[in-house]
Amino acid sequence: MHVMNHVHQSGVNCLHLSGDFRGPESCFLFNIVSGGDDQALHHLQLRLAHSSAELDTKLLTSETIRSSIQSESIDKIVYYNNRNQTRNYHIRFFNQHRISSAHSSAIKDIWTDGTWVFSTGLDQRIRCWLVGEHSELTEHARLVMSVPKPEALDARA
Repeated sequence: MHVMNHVHQSGVNCLHLSGDFRGPESCFLFNIVSGGDDQALHHLQLRLAHSSAELDTKLLTSETIRSSIQSESIDKIVYYNNRNQTRNYHIRFFNQHRISSAHSSAIKDIWTDGTWVFSTGLDQRIRCWLVGEHSELTEHARLVMSVPKPEALDARA
């Protein structure tokens, strides 16, 4: 288990996960976005790929575990069992980005496809963010709506 500290100061109101298979790299890239009562928006990317035997051995040493805990990107081994066939997968957390004041009030819902992020909050705004290099979010557009307490958001890619 990997615990992420200081993502939100208070309650997490919404969480969305999108996945993308990267054929040439034989891995899955996941984008996780969350919004909270603290008006902050958080974006994290993680990669899931098959592990090689030498990587498994390297990750199990105490020195590697200690140094990876102190770094920004964390490597983990996850075991996946499918019909008595055990496969080792390597998870790497990377490219974290946080916008402290993404909205003027609590963020109530969020959505992403890995390229775009849409968020809505009690400030009656829908904001559109573009995911840039290294997971940095840049506001691309915003819309003020006349709905008094927006609680949900739905989008299709």
